[in-house]
Parts: sequence; C-alpha cells; structure tokens
Amino acid sequence: MDDKDTLKQILGKLESLEQGQTEMRTDIGEMRADIGEMRADIGEMRADVTNLKAGQKKLQKDVTAIKRDLKGAWEDIKRLDNRITKQSDELDVLKSRG
Repeated sequence: MDDKDTLKQILGKLESLEQGQTEMRTDIGEMRADIGEMRADIGEMRADVTNLKAGQKKLQKDVTAIKRDLKGAWEDIKRLDNRITKQSDELDVLKSRG
C-alpha cells in the first residue's frame, strides 16, 4: 500500500467519523427537544396532581358532612321509632281496657 491509499483510507474513516458526529448532534438535538416536552408534561402532571389533591380534600370534607347528616337522620329516625313504639304500646293498653 502506498501513501495515497493510506490517505484515502484515513480520509474515508474521517468522513465516516464526521458523518457519525453529525448524526449524533442531530440525535442529541432531538433528545433535547424530547426532554423539553417531557419537562412540560411533568409540569402539567404536577399541576394535575395538585388539583387532584385539592379535589380529594374537598371530597373528604363532603363525605364527612354526609356522614354527619346521616348520623343526624338516623338519630331522628330512632326517636320517631321510639315515639311510635310508645304510642303503639299506649294504644294497646287503651284497647285492652276498653
């Protein structure tokens, strides 16, 4: 092999390396764009999680209020049941006397 062939081989390898480097730069640019999009998506997800947490707190307050209201309703039902039972017993006593 002479010097011209050696230089051609070296130049071919150099061109191949330059092409690879160009492709890598393109890939890195695309990756940077993807990373930017991912960061934006993560920001949106954080906002969504914050909104979900706030919604969950509101729902929990609503559940607590509903439980409190149901407890009050059941207490009213129990009082009414006791009154009806007492009145029924009194009617039975009156019927038995009459």
